[in-house]
Amino acid sequence: MRRLRALRGLPHWIVLDEAHDSLHEAGVPDDAAGLDAKGFCLVTYRPSGLRASVLDAIDLFVFERTTAVAELAFLRAGDGGVSFVAPPRR
Repeated sequence: MRRLRALRGLPHWIVLDEAHDSLHEAGVPDDAAGLDAKGFCLVTYRPSGLRASVLDAIDLFVFERTTAVAELAFLRAGDGGVSFVAPPRR
């Protein structure tokens, strides 16, 4: 993906589903992941499973409601978060 971006400027976005499975403490190294290049959409239901360097690279974090104790603790420990309730779908 990095090579394609360097040659063509594409893809603009890379979506990594279940990011907690590959970007945990012992997962894919930072230099191989390439998150510093931006343009990533990380999808996870367990943000507390992401390592600190990955969390530092995130510009925007959207999290759906949860009741999981570890995730609630993670969210409370964050800085400057904004909570909102989306209107019902039509």
